[in-house]
Amino acid sequence: MEAPPGNTTLLRFGAFVLDAGNARLMRDGAVVELAPKDFDVLSFLAHHPGRLITKDELLDAVWKHRFVSESVLKSVVSRLRGVLADSVREP
Repeated sequence: MEAPPGNTTLLRFGAFVLDAGNARLMRDGAVVELAPKDFDVLSFLAHHPGRLITKDELLDAVWKHRFVSESVLKSVVSRLRGVLADSVREP
């Protein structure tokens, strides 16, 4: 994952660009619609590359210490996998 020169709010990975400043994800230049919390989870993970993020840390960062069931996080991750065309079976 890399930031384009001179812009620290954009992260590029594969065909995607995560624009943290404008809270949007683009694929090949087209905006990908994401729910706000889905974007927040993706952004948090993208800004902490190469580091193990615990479930509790992610829940605290995105939901700010509110009680959220684990199933909510599983749903968000499932939607992100679909958007990013990620498969559980891929290595």
